[in-house]
Amino acid sequence: MRGDTSSLPSERYVFEQMGLTTRHLVRSEEELMREAERRGGGCVPEGIWRHPHLSDKRVSVEVKRISGNTLPVHNNPDGRRRILRRGKIVWPWQSTVQCAVGKASSFSVLQYRVDIHYAVFLIPDTMSEAEKGRTRRHIVGAAVEAVSSLQPGAAKIRVVVMEGPVFLFDRF
Repeated sequence: MRGDTSSLPSERYVFEQMGLTTRHLVRSEEELMREAERRGGGCVPEGIWRHPHLSDKRVSVEVKRISGNTLPVHNNPDGRRRILRRGKIVWPWQSTVQCAVGKASSFSVLQYRVDIHYAVFLIPDTMSEAEKGRTRRHIVGAAVEAVSSLQPGAAKIRVVVMEGPVFLFDRF
């Protein structure tokens, strides 16, 4: 019972960058998924750890890969896909950011009394500086919007944008 196995290398990369090891692991994604299944389902983060550099505070981590400011396109001749909401074009990764931030109020995070929920967004290190800047601004804007809709009692949220090698973005 594992989520998207193609995301495993990027998750491991982020955990390593954050100094999180299996030694610090409280609950893995698989364990959280089994617990959620017994309750009838629900979203779970990649895992819950006691953070070795934050006085052993409990942290949860959700990792999302964002390859740029447009969605990958396979059959679209102009190379763009637009997402419209209420007649306006929205940034294509907005719901991805909202989902990652939203896990701060998931049952698993609340049950294990997580102090800080890290919503980590991995972007390719091959992007231009301008693209990286635009992507960061979009991520932060979407995260701020998502935080305002969280239920009371959610863990504190830290939004982190990391750069990673392009091979971590296998689907793109």
